[in-house]
Formats: sequence, structure tokens, C-alpha cells
Amino acid sequence: MTRAPDTRSPAIFDVFHEALTLDHVQRSALLRRRLGSDDAARKEVEAMVRAHERDVPMRVERRLDAVQRAASQRRPLLEPGTRIEAYRVGELIGEGGMGEVYAGERVDGTFERAVALKVVSGVRESPELVRRFHLERRVLARLVHPDIVGILDGGRLADGRPYLVMPRVVGVPLTDFAVAQALSLEGRLRLLVR
Repeated sequence: MTRAPDTRSPAIFDVFHEALTLDHVQRSALLRRRLGSDDAARKEVEAMVRAHERDVPMRVERRLDAVQRAASQRRPLLEPGTRIEAYRVGELIGEGGMGEVYAGERVDGTFERAVALKVVSGVRESPELVRRFHLERRVLARLVHPDIVGILDGGRLADGRPYLVMPRVVGVPLTDFAVAQALSLEGRLRLLVR
């Protein structure tokens, strides 16, 4: 039996992400405004927010993210054209709780390659963030799988911030792909398991 696509999920995740930025009173108003009388959706978002708030590392990351978001009115951490050892930094292509990701290229003359450079931000503010980044680096270094981007290189910037160098993959974000393909929850989980 084929299930109908879960069209509500993207809206729930949008509301959830917005709710994380609000205090309790504003959050309640948001849920009423965005979800109306859909009690199941409202309870789902409230449960997601509670789970997020109970996760201590996520609370730390959320506080750090708020600081970084406030600072995001500033320029990116690295300017295009900056050299990091054998690599030249290009434009900022993404950012998240742990740092920023830049397009880049290897330019040392050995060989040419398009890369992505992931740089941790907030080292001084969060030793937990650096610990998680190093854990990610160790795990990725051991993984060999056609659907997982591996690590080509890594190191530390002059100011001590760690960075990773990975092959640059140009494509559609996984969440956008799932929406475009109208994947059901089961289909999304199958994709994640793969």
C-alpha cells in the first residue's frame, strides 16, 4: 500500500525552526497563527521544541547560534581570495550551528580541485563546539560510502579555529529534494538510512 505524501511536515519544520527563536508567549501566538486549529500539528511542534530544549549540547549550540546570528550582520569569517595553506577561499555557500562553509579550490600547483572549506566559528565561546567539530572530523575520516562526502584535508587557521576540506558537491539540499519528490515520511527515512 502506498502512502500519500506527508504535505504537513515541511510546514511543521518551518514553524518549529521559527518557534525556536521566540519566547514562550510569542511561541504560543505563532502556533495559533500558523497552525490554527490543527491540534496534532501544534502538539507535534511543542514536543519538538521541548525535546530540543532538554538537549544540553543543543542548548549550548542554540545560544552560540544566537550570538553568531547577532554577529551575522558582520562580514563572513573569511574573505574571498584568502589563502589557507594549499587552498583559496571562495564565496560563503552555507552556515550553521558549527560554522561557515565556503566554496574553494586547491591552488598550490599540485593539482586543481573544487572544494568546500568548513570553518568553525566561535572557538573562544564554545569548547563544546570545537569538541563536536573534532568528533565530526574523526567520524568522517573513517567513513567510506558513495553517499557521504569524505574529508580531503584539515587543519587550523592562524587564530586556532579548526577547518575541514571536502570535495565540493553541487546539488539540491536533501530537504528540498524530499519536498520536490513529494516523499512520504517513509520515503524520507529510507533516503536517510541509505
